[in-house]
Amino acid sequence: MQTEETSVFGRTLRFWRQTLHIRQEELALELNISRKHLSFLETGRSTPGKDLVFKIAEALHLHERDINNLLVAAGYAPTALAMPSDEVGDLWRRKALNIMLKGQDPLPCYVRDRYGYIKAVNRGWVAYNYYWLGDLIFDAPLNIYNLWYHDKGWSGLIKNWDEVGWQSILALKQELLFSPNNEAEQLYREITERPAVRQALEKHMQLAFSANVSTVKVQRDDGPIQTSTAITTTFTEDSISEPRLLIDTWYPRDFEFPYTKDELQTDQTLHHPLLYCY
Repeated sequence: MQTEETSVFGRTLRFWRQTLHIRQEELALELNISRKHLSFLETGRSTPGKDLVFKIAEALHLHERDINNLLVAAGYAPTALAMPSDEVGDLWRRKALNIMLKGQDPLPCYVRDRYGYIKAVNRGWVAYNYYWLGDLIFDAPLNIYNLWYHDKGWSGLIKNWDEVGWQSILALKQELLFSPNNEAEQLYREITERPAVRQALEKHMQLAFSANVSTVKVQRDDGPIQTSTAITTTFTEDSISEPRLLIDTWYPRDFEFPYTKDELQTDQTLHHPLLYCY
């Protein structure tokens, strides 16, 4: 049992009740519980069920982020927040991402959501991925997990697949555990039905130390093995509940780009539906 000093939920509940100038009697009546029960919740002598947390949030008219704070304070997982629909905010968010993508050229870089759906790419990504994957990069909707596990995708080119391939599908599954999504669930089922993926998942291999940095060794035909370091940067601090975009940047160590940065940004023949624009 938590005490008044250790009950984060109790302190949070009291904060909101007092901030909104609601007496214990009023809130208890709204929640259909006794004033004594509400007092015990605030002092940490009682802990709420998840349904009661949502009832309290509704009674206090809390917004999504504050509801999540209340859930976490009570010991429950938060729910995923949607990206706010704001035309002005969206415009400047796109501008910021475009500047970042342009600045990374000629390094391959793209922006994706938590389920792997790619939102924007830079010219380096188009040139590099077309070299390895061809027309597969024009599939719509473009999803990084499909590029990883497609028969014509990275799975047939990456030589350290046992090390990096299965961790990617585990990352998608964990996103779905916290933030269910029907379209992404269907994609996950399709991927895990493939024999090579099932085989990898059955090996119970140890996860790499860092989930946001990986080394990828790629080989095509009888050519040399080429190594890249892939780094994922999260666009928000909260990895579970906040609206989240992820930025993947590949740093090829021994790949000779056919373009310089200036040539990439002036090449009018380089096209892709998700290519950044100004």
